[in-house]
Amino acid sequence: MKTVRDFGALADGIADDTRAVQAALDHGGLVILPAGSYSCGTLFLRSHTMLRLKAGAVLQGRPDLGLFPGIPAVRNSRLGRDPWRAFLYAEDAEGICLEGPGKLAPGGAHPVFQNGIGDSPDRPFGLHFVNCRGVTVRDLEMEGSAFWMQRYFCCEEVQIAGLHVYNHCNLNNDGLDIDGCRRVRVTGCVIDASDDALVIKSESEQPSEDVEVSDCLLRSQASAIKLGTGSVGGFRRITIGNCTVETSKATEIHHPFKVRGGLCGIDLGCVDRGVMEDVTVHDIKIDGVQSPVFVRLGDRGAQPWAKGQRECGQVRNITIRNIQAVRAGPIASSLTGYPGCPLENVALENIQIEVARSAFSGNVDHLPTPKWVHPLVHGSADPEDREKILSLDVPENIGEYPVNRLFGCPLPAYGLYIRHVRGLRLAGLRLRMRADDGRPALLVEDAPDARMDNLDAESRGPQAMIFR
Repeated sequence: MKTVRDFGALADGIADDTRAVQAALDHGGLVILPAGSYSCGTLFLRSHTMLRLKAGAVLQGRPDLGLFPGIPAVRNSRLGRDPWRAFLYAEDAEGICLEGPGKLAPGGAHPVFQNGIGDSPDRPFGLHFVNCRGVTVRDLEMEGSAFWMQRYFCCEEVQIAGLHVYNHCNLNNDGLDIDGCRRVRVTGCVIDASDDALVIKSESEQPSEDVEVSDCLLRSQASAIKLGTGSVGGFRRITIGNCTVETSKATEIHHPFKVRGGLCGIDLGCVDRGVMEDVTVHDIKIDGVQSPVFVRLGDRGAQPWAKGQRECGQVRNITIRNIQAVRAGPIASSLTGYPGCPLENVALENIQIEVARSAFSGNVDHLPTPKWVHPLVHGSADPEDREKILSLDVPENIGEYPVNRLFGCPLPAYGLYIRHVRGLRLAGLRLRMRADDGRPALLVEDAPDARMDNLDAESRGPQAMIFR
């Protein structure tokens, strides 16, 4: 059985092993990396190839941007305007496998990759698989990408299992991105990311559909479980369950909001006129995030290349159940559509949220930036100031980026704020505040056919629940 050393790889972490490892991959079949450090630029995986990193093997990105060529986009998408770079790349391949127990270390902390802000094509993906079928990635360590660690784009029949991902060295350090893929199974992964941990996207016209995620431990300084932000093609039949959300182990924060505990536990955003439907998130334990649950229908406008886009996106048939959230922050969980485009058929069942930090604490680092000044942002807990926040006209901000602070002001509830929903069901909702905060626990606006059962909410103000 041949290994990459038989093709000339030195595995000393110094020599450029790109050609040797690529030659082994081009040979096809089973490609083995024995223990050692392999310094490489972009590597291309072909059909029916298994790349196995043995214990002690480290496949590391070589700090030379010239070894990471721009790869032209093959599909229209919101990320398809420029050629993108990648450490491991596969396109139109079938039956490919990447497995450990070794480590994939793309080298994103090196200064050569510390360039560009936002979604910069100069920063390579750790792994980028495009239009592939029959993909398996398992039992592997991944650490330090210049951009998202993994992007599976318009792939089918994808199995991801037993990954340990630590991505904290750059901006946009997502852990795992599933984008416009069909029939995907993710299980038993541990992901710690300075941006979103586990993300299901739809940046092209192809929806993400039939995706199952289970038994994962997720840590993020942004959103731990996320659908969006890219939502052009939409989402269908997504199930995420039996996962735990914790505070990141990283000591340094690369995310621009600088929130150590993370922004959201469960973040479902549809803002690019796609349809999000038949989504179930269940049995999730959440600790320390600002907002345990965030569901948003907005509108950033149509994509000029997307055919037949609707005038209004849709979010419907969403079930979130058996959620236990503790040590939540002062930005309330929220479910919001906008006038004329409500959320439809949303059920929250057996939800327990304990809020530990108050909007009246004076710690403005944890609050949205207000678009007008009022005493609350300066830490006042005066009863008159509490009344001011209850009377605020919360802006719609339809086209804003969907993040928990998008409304630009503290929300008029500490636990859950709901607006513009049809077919709302709340059952077994328990809301608790552990700090001085006179806001009600629950405020519901424009949900005329809501059904509610077994609501248990406490407040230190005059009202625990308000329905408008």
